[in-house]
Amino acid sequence: MIFFSVRPNASMSQVASQIDSVMSRDHGTKDYMLVQANESLHLVDILMKLITAVTVGVVGVSFLVSGIGIMNVMLLVVNERTREIGLRIAVGAKSY
Repeated sequence: MIFFSVRPNASMSQVASQIDSVMSRDHGTKDYMLVQANESLHLVDILMKLITAVTVGVVGVSFLVSGIGIMNVMLLVVNERTREIGLRIAVGAKSY
């Protein structure tokens, strides 16, 4: 791995083409890859967006499943309580 820095007034594409020509001449075959810093940052940005999207999807599914679980528990409690209230009214209990 070789790192290069470019002077502030130099063109990045021109320097990359010069480096490519020197490397091609010395190697004979193109068994290397030139990667600029802004390309790497772009890849990292895309990766972070992908990770964020997957995380949001997992959190959404988790909220949906937990909401259904809470709804089922509340429905069960209300059904049990309704039966108990009906039984108490049938035996003559008074409401307070």
